Amino acid sequence: MTQQPVIQCCSINGKICRNGKRDDFSVDERTGEKYFCNEWVNVKGKHPQTGEVLDNFMCAKYANVLMALEQAQQTRQAAASSDKVANEVRSHHATFFSALNDETRARLLKADDVKHIEVKENENGI
Repeated sequence: MTQQPVIQCCSINGKICRNGKRDDFSVDERTGEKYFCNEWVNVKGKHPQTGEVLDNFMCAKYANVLMALEQAQQTRQAAASSDKVANEVRSHHATFFSALNDETRARLLKADDVKHIEVKENENGI
């Protein structure tokens, strides 16, 4: 099974690059083939937008864009997850607070107010 050649426009000079080799590259005297571009890398993983499995060579400049997309997607997922946890904690605090009797709830609120006053006094240097 032969693989289709990867043809990309070079991000450095705009020339056509076929499988990491350009027409303007010099020829290796030992093998008789053109040298590979230093920016030609093997990328394995999933495409961040389509979800297709990647296991091929491509220009590192293009691969860098894919990595930035993947990183942004992971950051969004992490933010959504931490927001979920914060909402869950808030819900549990509300449930706990509503389960207390009036006297205990009043003492907790008073103790919380005293702590806020002490923090403000420390910030003001009092």
